[in-house]
Amino acid sequence: MGDNDCCCLACVRTQEVGVVEDLGEFKRLLGPGLHFVLWPLESVVGRMSLRIQQLDVMCETKTKDNVFVKVGVAVQYRVIVDSAYDAFYRLTDPRNQVQSYVFDVVRSTVPKMELDEAFQAKEDVAEAVLTQLRDVMADYGYEIKQTLVTDLSPDARVKAGMPHCIQKRSWSIEMRDHHFWRLWILQQVVHIIFLVVHPIIRHRNNVGAT
Repeated sequence: MGDNDCCCLACVRTQEVGVVEDLGEFKRLLGPGLHFVLWPLESVVGRMSLRIQQLDVMCETKTKDNVFVKVGVAVQYRVIVDSAYDAFYRLTDPRNQVQSYVFDVVRSTVPKMELDEAFQAKEDVAEAVLTQLRDVMADYGYEIKQTLVTDLSPDARVKAGMPHCIQKRSWSIEMRDHHFWRLWILQQVVHIIFLVVHPIIRHRNNVGAT
């Protein structure tokens, strides 16, 4: 018996459902209010909240361009009243079950994307998680209300290396521009030399011909 029970009376709070067993066998579900229980034959063995709950999952995976990222996913779910029996008896740890499916979806979706693409596809990842969880968890008596990708960030080592990569990239661009600049100057010098030398050569050829 729970804190809200007294021998043959059981009290179930609003937004809760009580589970009654008779000598170890499921008997019935109790809605909010005061109920009469045939104690000690019957007992309230558990209560389940009908409120929306949130589970925050952090998953590490790798993108298509071999960058390790941490993906944070928030899942909002609740017990379906008419399926409270399944929710109570079929799953020992629903939060762990939800987490496992989130891991599975994230690790099968993100590796198909490059880092930049993954940043832009947060909604697609969230939708994939929602689609997978909604059908599976309904069989266990749970409704998935919403999923949201709350965080998608590269590994700390990648973050630390980003300034170096940016600096190296800028240096490469600078060297490339410098090379093009030198090539342009060389082309201009050759052009000037041609403008000066060509008339002299042509003049000599004309003098030699006479």
